[in-house]
Amino acid sequence: MSQVETEDTFVPRIIAANSQIPAKGCRAQHATDGGHYKATFEVHDLTGTDLAQGLFAEAARYPALIRYSNGKEQDASKPDVHGMAIKVLAPKGERLLTDPDDVRAIDFVLIDVDTFFSDDLGDYTLVNEHLVPLLQRKQISDDEFSFWEALGGLISTVFSIRLVDDALRLFRFRGEKEPVEGVERWDLEYSSATPYQLGTAGPIKYKVLASTGSGSANTAQVTFCIEKPRAPQMVNVEEPSKSWRDLSETFPVATIVIDLNQGPELDAEVDRMRFNPWHVPPAHTPLGAINAARKPVYAALADKRQKELG
Repeated sequence: MSQVETEDTFVPRIIAANSQIPAKGCRAQHATDGGHYKATFEVHDLTGTDLAQGLFAEAARYPALIRYSNGKEQDASKPDVHGMAIKVLAPKGERLLTDPDDVRAIDFVLIDVDTFFSDDLGDYTLVNEHLVPLLQRKQISDDEFSFWEALGGLISTVFSIRLVDDALRLFRFRGEKEPVEGVERWDLEYSSATPYQLGTAGPIKYKVLASTGSGSANTAQVTFCIEKPRAPQMVNVEEPSKSWRDLSETFPVATIVIDLNQGPELDAEVDRMRFNPWHVPPAHTPLGAINAARKPVYAALADKRQKELG
């Protein structure tokens, strides 16, 4: 699939599908907040390893902001996929796409599943056109709908074995834990699901391990890791629905210390923020056609949302 096909054929369709959101200023996906937190992103000393590139080139501490979210459910106790978006405020420098709200931003967008729900960009486009409207309905009004309702809608629009497979995958698409009583957002494990280059060390995925406790009632501590295949040829960056779990090793590269004290001012600040996996230095280039499409799609939808918010 060529870059022209990515931009000219699929991207406008994905943007159009995600622009049909009835609630003013609502995020197209992961609309339900799960908490906003200030944090410190502490890069480990990785000297002598091939992981010491980009943001991880040297040991340092950076301020960060975190937005937790639900994939489709308003009720956090219901089975769902959950998100963790991290905005690291590093020193100014080259970015593949600059966050217009803060030129320092380096974004990591993760979910508590280690695979993506679509096989390729064409598939991802169909899912956005025919399944996303149902997910958006739940985010905004918490309407209930069944798998059979979703499948019926697909069949009435376009019958596709791939879409049926996607419908099944989406309804099973959830983390291993739910953030209910006794399980907090930082107790979940998150993955970028899609692959990235890390300078000369890629392809890799990002992973956040569940909190093991910080010794403080006011903070939580999680570990940011690189998931690296034992050999690059063992994975295909154009197959994000395939797990790397048995093909890779995990390396801790940073510690995130989360300040659990938050107020309405922080909620308002993070609620306006745009997160995009292309808000990164060149050493962290997103890989694959789906990631390529996310660059203009996320930017366009963020522009639309911010205009609605005023």
